[in-house]
Amino acid sequence: MPIITVQFIKDVVATPDQKRELIIKLTDTFVGVLGDVVRPFVYCIIQETPQAEWGIAGVPMPDLVYLTSDKHAKVIERSNELMRGAIAQMQANQSSPASSPAADKDRRYWQRWFDELWNKKNYDIVYEYVDDGFTAHGAGGQNIKMGPQGPRDMVKAWHAAMPDGHMTIDDIITEGELSTIRMTWEATHTGAFGEIPASGKHIKVTSTGIDRVVNGKITEGWGELDMLGMLQQMGAIPAPSAPPAAAPQAANGNNPEAAQVARNRAVIDRFYDAVNAKQRDVFAKIVHPQFVNHSGATGDLVGPKALLESLEVFYTAMPDWHVSKDYIIAQGDRVASRGTISGTHLGPFMGVPPTGKKAAWTGIIIYRLDENGMIVERWQDFDALSMLQQLGVIPSMGG
Repeated sequence: MPIITVQFIKDVVATPDQKRELIIKLTDTFVGVLGDVVRPFVYCIIQETPQAEWGIAGVPMPDLVYLTSDKHAKVIERSNELMRGAIAQMQANQSSPASSPAADKDRRYWQRWFDELWNKKNYDIVYEYVDDGFTAHGAGGQNIKMGPQGPRDMVKAWHAAMPDGHMTIDDIITEGELSTIRMTWEATHTGAFGEIPASGKHIKVTSTGIDRVVNGKITEGWGELDMLGMLQQMGAIPAPSAPPAAAPQAANGNNPEAAQVARNRAVIDRFYDAVNAKQRDVFAKIVHPQFVNHSGATGDLVGPKALLESLEVFYTAMPDWHVSKDYIIAQGDRVASRGTISGTHLGPFMGVPPTGKKAAWTGIIIYRLDENGMIVERWQDFDALSMLQQLGVIPSMGG
């Protein structure tokens, strides 16, 4: 027979009349779901527990001091935080396209690398992951040695300056031997970073890397990080004053994923051609009206107009401004590109009059495209520090 049981704290929760009403409504609800045939067999029981025989979160009750304390409030807050996180993760899993076994394998490979080396300080993992002939092609101006010792020494230097740091993988795109990884580093600057003394400040910096893996070993890598933004957060460099902002594989018709990748690569190719040719009208055709450009410390840009206005600054300052397409890596709805940006400083830039100097700096960008092939989002990391040093906006730093 069905039994409905309700547990109350004696003489605390409900009056006798309220209990009678509850029995009637609970029974009616139960019968409403299962049908009137079960009504004769439904038992609804209200049990009462003496006040001194119950507890909350391991604390015997009644304890009104505990219930009104900050300790109890923090227990509730932590529970809500965990619940929100679980819900967010479920929503992300539901909205994300199903990953392939190969993509899962790539993520596990890189997740272990960053967890062990950056987060657990297992420096010896470099000898398992890094090829003896490994070469680093730039990393925000850092000089990294060849072979496993190069990444080992670099990460140890970061840990010496920011020992509580944590690296999070934000995105991974793999095509063939090349993987693009977008990351975020958060830490407290409590030790010297090169010639920069400890500031005690909280640091949050984004970076993007492209690595080549051959037979399970990392053979070479290209990296960009927001070194300028990090040094500004450390207080080593003042933020430059800026003028106010103005108000290929062949597609396989039988493989939808391959067709999507080929189309997205073509869109990004067209985007860069338009950027270099200053074909402003093309932007409206391939950049989504709700486009968001995640620019790290400098803030986000929203919409094609804001993107074009950011490019106009460079068009004016460097009429011969050009972006090369050194690498393009595509997977699913995302495309990563690494390029070299170059130009001659012939117009005002960030409050600095023309110097006539030539500058060249590198950058890595990850684009996300929608189902119609429109660019809806992108994340970028550029060696802006090197660019500003070449133009004389910021003096070169030793070390």
